[in-house]
Amino acid sequence: MRKALIVGVDEYKSESIRNLTGCVADAQSVCDVLARHHDGTLNFQCDLRVAKNHHSPLSRRDLRERVQRFFEEDAEAGLFYFAGHGLIESTGGYLQASDAETASDGLALSDLLHWVNQSPIRHKLVILDCCHSGAMAAPADTPMWRN
Repeated sequence: MRKALIVGVDEYKSESIRNLTGCVADAQSVCDVLARHHDGTLNFQCDLRVAKNHHSPLSRRDLRERVQRFFEEDAEAGLFYFAGHGLIESTGGYLQASDAETASDGLALSDLLHWVNQSPIRHKLVILDCCHSGAMAAPADTPMWRN
């Protein structure tokens, strides 16, 4: 089985984090491309989660639980795609859900990396379409983590 968790966040509740445009559309496009082969047969089993407006927020708790659960389950291949805000502070990098107020309110890239490394999924791919995505592979004591 091949599976994908695809997340797009355009809407943020905090006045200090600006809303985005295009992340939800990008996530939908990724899902459309992965879900079926050109002949219509199933390719990836996709779980699409989007926050396009204030009626459909994606909370940090929901994001964290879904990502953790995704990497705990076995599969031949697993793809995690995130489009939204990525923020960095001295404690590390974070993927921001709709309810984020500060950088550390997000899903820590260190947690994501831990789950990926511990996952029973045989082939893993993580695509982070956000600012500071390169910080995922950097140790927390490197200069990029410092304000």
